[in-house]
Amino acid sequence: PPSTTELNFGFLLNLPYSFYFKLLWNSDNIQAAIYKGKCKIAHADCFAAALARNLKAVVVTGDQKFKRLEEELSIEWLV
Repeated sequence: PPSTTELNFGFLLNLPYSFYFKLLWNSDNIQAAIYKGKCKIAHADCFAAALARNLKAVVVTGDQKFKRLEEELSIEWLV
């Protein structure tokens, strides 16, 4: 089923230039924005975390800022 966001803003995908909305309107971008607002970590780290979450992958890092996401992600810590 579509999410609430897709129901509210899905009409944008049918507008002229919807190609640009489709490029930006994916779960990785949206999740990265959520992490950026919630966790205050670097922009690139937000995308890495979002991609790992959506692919159910493990993040391998030594960056302690990822501790804020430990409950949501599988993290393998480097020493």
